[in-house]
Amino acid sequence: MGALRIFLLLVSTVLLMGQSALPIENFGPDFALRNVLIDDLSAGDVSRGARKEISARLIGYWRQVLEGLPALTEAEQRRAVGKVHELQGEARTKYVVSTEYTVAFMHGFTRTCIARAVTLNKHVADSDAAEPFDWLRMMGCYADNPGVFFRFNTLRLAGGNPVNVMRHFDPLARYVSGPLADALQSEANAKAGQLRR
Repeated sequence: MGALRIFLLLVSTVLLMGQSALPIENFGPDFALRNVLIDDLSAGDVSRGARKEISARLIGYWRQVLEGLPALTEAEQRRAVGKVHELQGEARTKYVVSTEYTVAFMHGFTRTCIARAVTLNKHVADSDAAEPFDWLRMMGCYADNPGVFFRFNTLRLAGGNPVNVMRHFDPLARYVSGPLADALQSEANAKAGQLRR
């Protein structure tokens, strides 16, 4: 088994171990898009075109998550997150579970996931050697599922019923650690073979 595949399997196993069902109904993202994403991932198509389409859907999905959050400018987000460093003890504990901090945290988190998806999409299109690592970075958006679940629940999005916002994580983890890892390993082996000629 190639080193890349072992690495991808190890990372996805760690992520799955920490995963809880995380969900959110009716909160902002178009769940039709999420369901199409699940179908795409479950189909197991690892062609460059399919990977580009999946990465584009991830961009769209996380943009919809951001649009579903209460409005906040980047300056307001930085100020609210920075405030946590000014507080201590019980005041800090209360603040990090407040709506103000949660909105700011989720804005930053979601923007990070959008940026990761955009980079992934570019690297898939460019046949960039960094693509395998971009898939792992993308999975990092799902690594702290209990924390993300807590943040969505704190905002009482979806009428306080946070169900299914991350439902596509399991298919994503299976896709990345299975057929995609095999395909990327084959592509890397083919490139290495061409270099030896």
